[in-house]
Amino acid sequence: MSRRRPRWAWAVAAVVLVAAAVGAAWYFRAWEALAPRPAEAAEPVTAAVEMATLTTQVRLSGQLSYGEAAPLPAAAGTITVLPAAGETVLVGERVYEADGAPVVLFRSSRPFWRELSVGSSDAEDIRQLQSNLAALGFLDAKPTGRYGSLTRQAVHDWQKSIGVPRTGGFSPSSVVVADAPGIRIERTTARLGEVDASPATYTSTTLRATAKLTAAQARTLAVGTPIAVTLPDGASIDAELAAVDPGGLPTGDGDAVTPPTATVEFEDQAQVADAGAVA
Repeated sequence: MSRRRPRWAWAVAAVVLVAAAVGAAWYFRAWEALAPRPAEAAEPVTAAVEMATLTTQVRLSGQLSYGEAAPLPAAAGTITVLPAAGETVLVGERVYEADGAPVVLFRSSRPFWRELSVGSSDAEDIRQLQSNLAALGFLDAKPTGRYGSLTRQAVHDWQKSIGVPRTGGFSPSSVVVADAPGIRIERTTARLGEVDASPATYTSTTLRATAKLTAAQARTLAVGTPIAVTLPDGASIDAELAAVDPGGLPTGDGDAVTPPTATVEFEDQAQVADAGAVA
């Protein structure tokens, strides 16, 4: 017996979401006669077997958004330039300014935690600095985790490009890190002139659709399931299920826990953004 993956139809924002679960089932044609004819008594009774498709539909409500927002770390100094809400900042670009100097986006899974220069002990933070400098075209060498003359020159050249004093040493306060090629500014949370304040909150740059599930639906759905998404403007997009979260994590509100959810991501971000109704 063969089986096809379920195909789910997704409606975003206020539009109804229809999910079709498809399975294969065997069934038998009715016998023309339940008892054999006298002349055929020695022959076995047979029936043709055919494959059919059984389909059920589930309606879900989805929400289109850029994901959960997070605060930028507090500025190390006086905020002199703020980012604009809705602005996209890519790795290597200025996020905001503190004390008149740009604070630039770097890509990393963890923050920098110490001043770095020639003589700093070899460690992973030097390697992640080198990876960013190489990605931005300032270091033509494999990241080693050692802060040598090549790294010092690369930092010097990077500092020159962003208009700050060319010391050849690296300060964690000169960058903001995110584990992504870019961030989207959700809203500003500080005013010009504030000191040691978080300047803004940020999200992913990728629009996605998220829907709450029942526990049974979360067990049934699998990553990679084909999805038919109906956007708020009526347009339809074929996509795949990107993630299923079984939920169950404490929310901090008594005994409440997070619900199961399913997430769909879109290759054509422009088409989704043009549909509107973004949360």
